[in-house]
Amino acid sequence: MISNLPHAHAGTVCHGRFRLRPEGFRVTEQLIEAPSGEGEHSLVLVEKTGQNTAWVARWLARAAGCAQRDVGYCGLKDRHAVCRQWFSVPRTVQMADLDPPVGVTVVGVERHHRKLRLGSHAENYFELELELDQHGEYFLERARAIAEHGCPNWFGAQRFGRDGGNLTRARSWFESGARVRRDQRGFMLSAARAELFNCFLALRVRAGTWNQACDCDVLNLDGSGSVFAVDAVDADIVRRVETLDVHPTGPLWGRGEAVKDSGAADRERELLADESALMEGLEANGLRAERRALRMVPGRLTAAIDEAQRSATLAFSLRPGQFATAVLQEIGVFSDGAVAENA
Repeated sequence: MISNLPHAHAGTVCHGRFRLRPEGFRVTEQLIEAPSGEGEHSLVLVEKTGQNTAWVARWLARAAGCAQRDVGYCGLKDRHAVCRQWFSVPRTVQMADLDPPVGVTVVGVERHHRKLRLGSHAENYFELELELDQHGEYFLERARAIAEHGCPNWFGAQRFGRDGGNLTRARSWFESGARVRRDQRGFMLSAARAELFNCFLALRVRAGTWNQACDCDVLNLDGSGSVFAVDAVDADIVRRVETLDVHPTGPLWGRGEAVKDSGAADRERELLADESALMEGLEANGLRAERRALRMVPGRLTAAIDEAQRSATLAFSLRPGQFATAVLQEIGVFSDGAVAENA
């Protein structure tokens, strides 16, 4: 896992801490589609503190009398936080039927016509409390730069597991060819993909092209999964990148190319040659090549700081697959209080 990720925006970075208590890291999930009020599924809005999403799903399956695989949710949410997220069960349930465990509150229950799937939410809204140890005077300046120009779309540390364990296990697996547990396989493949992407993004940040289109790039249309290749950058492409309409992308490694005949895979394979074992391992396990934007632009970003410049608040929305820690990475160097507490 890459350490000392580069900062994209010029200037002095802040130093501090975050997630010193769960209430200082709040996440609220917003669905793409509002509950329909009818149908065979129940949507359960839960506020959880100190519990992970899979654990809540197991409890809800028992409470609703269904198999755990039939419980739906949009994505995994932080354990060391106060998170509101939706779950679905293929049953009619009422709030009175649910006796939540410690750390879980049932906020509401609505009828709906389909199961929730991964990624079926519009955004996550984050509200963070930060402690600033050094250079707090630059906090608002860096927050404004992110709001206006975006920041690198890093995969966060949680994608790599505790102390980077998922990536370490992936390297060992690819090298040895040993059999691994089915329930661990996906975590290791995701960590290997994330590492390759972060390596590529770091190269572009250091080159100053993370937010610029280059000849033969593959670009992503903002807010969509649509990607297209450009042979040569012209004035129109420059304008579209500057206005945040499209973003340069990097590889989610796998077999083939996400855009036919773009040539991106060959160029990126050369740039990432030091990580050839990860590329070969992902290909051998059948993953297909995809793309991910190098830049993200947090929505509704607000920032405030106290007069002593020692504590601050930061709030913003992110689309599915984007990490709040990537925003903090661009603000400065922040240690995670939850990690220190559980070390």
